[in-house]
Amino acid sequence: MNTIPNNIKILFAVAALIFLINCAVLLCTYNSIPASIIVHSYNGGTDGYGNKSYLWVMVAINAVLLLLIAIAINYCEKWMRPTPEMTADERESTIGNARLILAIVAIKIAIVFSIILFK
Repeated sequence: MNTIPNNIKILFAVAALIFLINCAVLLCTYNSIPASIIVHSYNGGTDGYGNKSYLWVMVAINAVLLLLIAIAINYCEKWMRPTPEMTADERESTIGNARLILAIVAIKIAIVFSIILFK
């Protein structure tokens, strides 16, 4: 059985910590947020207004993405099938690299959602 290295666990824990901080800050400041918030388009302009409960939808999307990444990290050795040309060491290295990339992506996703929530 392929175990997840501690450095990958730590990196994913950083993403989870950023997510939890986002939740805590939103929970603490939710009452001071106006009932109607500005919704922006991709070009930076104001598209309209939305309900502040939309912020919790963003938190839920972040949670789902982090959960999917956690599942992918956990079951990486099952979906990365060995090929005949690949040695056992190469497969282990590939799985380790995939897990590292997924953990870094999780951190980036958590940071992007922080920016979306609090900008």
